[in-house]
Amino acid sequence: MQYGDTRPTQFKVILLGEAGVGKTSLFQRFRSRHIPSTPKSALMLDRYQYSRQFAVGPESHPVQLDLWDTANMERARSLTESYFRETDATLLVYDIADSVSLKRIPYWQQELSYHTSDSTTSTSFLAGNKIDLEASQYDSDHTTVSYAREVIGKQCKDVLDVFEVSAKEDNCVERMFHAIAEHLWQCHVKKARQGSVRSNSRFSEENDKDSCFQLEDGAANRNTKGTSGKGCCW
Repeated sequence: MQYGDTRPTQFKVILLGEAGVGKTSLFQRFRSRHIPSTPKSALMLDRYQYSRQFAVGPESHPVQLDLWDTANMERARSLTESYFRETDATLLVYDIADSVSLKRIPYWQQELSYHTSDSTTSTSFLAGNKIDLEASQYDSDHTTVSYAREVIGKQCKDVLDVFEVSAKEDNCVERMFHAIAEHLWQCHVKKARQGSVRSNSRFSEENDKDSCFQLEDGAANRNTKGTSGKGCCW
């Protein structure tokens, strides 16, 4: 896809969740839209980070998602600081047939908070994987989107959206990543506008102060009381 001279806006997105929920399968879909028929450990992948661009917004602005896979480090609870560093968004993944994996999502959000500074702002998305499974393969707690929202609403924070996908059948995966790119771009634009408003407000205040000082210089003789060197706005 050609974007001309427009540079893409980049966002780092990391995958988090219990082992076996399909994080690496989602990463494979993101990377090559293909999952090998023979399962591979994430440790055997040649790369654990991959970048793709999406056209978002009415002007088709290029957004680059840099997706990071855990490479099975979560099995040994050995995720490193570099994995979490400068994260813009987290895709929390659970297995819809395994309610325990959903209930463990708060743990992974705590891990994210532990490894990131207070100044880091990271948006979270929730993905229920394996919707290709038959209902008979679900455990006793049917993990529908409504159930997931209920659990997340009680125990988690900052989850912007919930998706249901199948990495195995490539069902709704591309749509999910495009939606994430859209969400992140909208948040980026909103923050930029808010920053511009604050900047313009400060600029206006400085201009007002400058104007007051100029008036004070020209109208010094009208001051019947000493100003002790203070300007008229003080």
